[in-house]
Parts: sequence; C-alpha cells; structure tokens
Amino acid sequence: MEDWLKTEVKKKTRSLVQTIKEDELYKTYLALSEKLKKNPEIMQLISEVKTLQKKAVRMEALGKKDEALNLDQEIKKKLDQLENYPLYTDFVDVQKELNQLFQLIRFTLMDYFNEKTQ
Repeated sequence: MEDWLKTEVKKKTRSLVQTIKEDELYKTYLALSEKLKKNPEIMQLISEVKTLQKKAVRMEALGKKDEALNLDQEIKKKLDQLENYPLYTDFVDVQKELNQLFQLIRFTLMDYFNEKTQ
C-alpha cells in the first residue's frame, strides 16, 4: 500500500508540474527570463546588486552597521536603475505572480493535511 501511495503521489505531482509548465504564466516567465539573460546591461546590474547584497550581509554580521547602510543605499540605487527597464519590471511582476501560485499550492496542501490530522 505504501508503494502504491508513493507512486500515486509522484504521478499527481508530475501532473501538477506538467500543468504549470503548460500554463501561459510559466511560459511568459521563461520567455522573459531568456530575454533578460540576453540583455548585458540588465544582467550587469543584477550581478552588481547581488554582490552588494552579499557585502551588506557580511558587514551587518560583522557589526559594521554604517557600512551596511551605505551598501543598502547603493543597492537601492541599482534597483532603481533596474526599474527603468520594462523588461525587468515585467519579469519581476510575472515572477511574483508565479510565486503566488506556488504559495497557493503549498498552502492548499498544508490546509488539507492540517484539516485531516485534526
């Protein structure tokens, strides 16, 4: 019985994944992601933001709050620059929608199982 359940769960999970892959939102996300990767200016800014974020976390961990705050200001400037690219803002919007979908799936499963165990 346990093997049957695992098999069924895997089948249903694959089905859910396939449904998501066939959804227009996911296809849009993939297309925008590919376009982003081909834009060196956007990719450079994203890389700079990630580097600055890592430095800011390191400075915060070392107790260097002033340096961390300066880095946070630099990060904000870079993010503001990114906001000037419609491609980037479209990507972020679609990514947020997709993440909301994933959260909905997660919470639906959690609610179901929490309800069944009470």
